[in-house]
Amino acid sequence: MPPPANGEEILAALESSTDKSVVAKAKHLAGLWGAKAAVDLAIKTVSDPKASDNDRLSALAVVRNQKTDTARAALLSLITDKKNQSLKTEAIRALGEIGDDATGQQIVSAWPNIPPDTRRSAVDVLVSRPAWAKAMLEGIQQKTISANDVPLQARRSLADQKSLAPLIAATLGTYRPTPGDKEKIIETKKAIVRAGPYDKQKGHDLFMKNCAVCHQLNGEGAQLLVGPDLTGVGRGTLDLLLNNVIDPDQIIGAGYENTIIDTSDGETHSGRVVEDTPDYVKLLSAGPKEDIIQKKNIKERRTSQKSVMPEGFDQILKDEEFKDLIRYVLEAPVGKQ
Repeated sequence: MPPPANGEEILAALESSTDKSVVAKAKHLAGLWGAKAAVDLAIKTVSDPKASDNDRLSALAVVRNQKTDTARAALLSLITDKKNQSLKTEAIRALGEIGDDATGQQIVSAWPNIPPDTRRSAVDVLVSRPAWAKAMLEGIQQKTISANDVPLQARRSLADQKSLAPLIAATLGTYRPTPGDKEKIIETKKAIVRAGPYDKQKGHDLFMKNCAVCHQLNGEGAQLLVGPDLTGVGRGTLDLLLNNVIDPDQIIGAGYENTIIDTSDGETHSGRVVEDTPDYVKLLSAGPKEDIIQKKNIKERRTSQKSVMPEGFDQILKDEEFKDLIRYVLEAPVGKQ
């Protein structure tokens, strides 16, 4: 948002306040309006390891609006930090918004120093643009990145980028959707889930690792729901739960369709539509990650016949892990862990 004509007068009045919180917010506003001194201070604060986490996150909100080499360099330095997880995650997402053509390769080059708990967010950013995805796949070829760092959701996104198909096949293998005979798979998994006791704690841990990025169950999990809150939906019976997990495209609830948007500057975004206004579309995807796309920048918009829930989830867990997870989700009473 550009500043009003009397923006400097407004800022001067706010910054003269005796209320420190007003002064802090005024400095933030100045950064959002692009005032050079405020932007420079925000970049300095983001890069200062002695600054508090709250101050650095607040400054990052300003930096993520600055499409400059200095801002990008500050964010790149953050993603290799060994400490604050939320700061690293927000920095990598900000790079996804203000990065230029070179950013993808810079992230790949920094990969050995990016902590494991930040790599999933980094992959989500890299697959958002074909040029960055290509850099990531070449990084896998060169052994800079492990193929194991690329989760199922990202592989599914890559499958839509036809120009990269040969490179994807050479590095990650051919993407294979869930086999057509899903009923047989469901019956096989049902027998596994029913066989003997399960480990509740392991089931909880698997839920937090694999499902909580998009769902909630009894208040635990994603704050921005990419998928439904499982506390009261989708787990009424074992058959229902297994169908939703193994064949998520069978019934796609209204509002949970996967929408793909290509922009005029070469970006590709996907997720479920959570806001659709005359001016912009907001998509929510795994992470959780929010993308706001101005309608004037949309080149193509299409709705996939696939749910935002990825297929093939049953293939990535061992049988005992699958049993622990499904039994935990199925049997967790409302309001209790």
